[in-house]
Amino acid sequence: MRSTIFILLLMTAAVPRLVAQSYGEHIARGDSLSDVLDPAGALEEYRAAFMANPSSYEAMWKFAGAQIDVAKQLRERQYQDLRDSLYWVARIYAEAATSTDSTDAEGFFMLSQSLGRL
Repeated sequence: MRSTIFILLLMTAAVPRLVAQSYGEHIARGDSLSDVLDPAGALEEYRAAFMANPSSYEAMWKFAGAQIDVAKQLRERQYQDLRDSLYWVARIYAEAATSTDSTDAEGFFMLSQSLGRL
């Protein structure tokens, strides 16, 4: 689990692993993984969705939310730097989401969660 979280932190520079899947398939899979409380898996799918469609408001705020969900699981003091990094990245994507669509609440909700945890 620890190595998975570290690998996920490096995800913004990674190339999507499943090029054959569409943006919508990644979002749907991320939603399913989020529903079964697998934030690390959801994070990977939302990252892939964002890479498939970088201008998608939905991918931005869901990616930010998954970052926050993973960070919430890192409660031990030894993971403080990793947790703070996840919140920082979540803030960047939430800010991008609110810049893309300033009329929807989801982006602002993710932004407030990321700022409240820094």
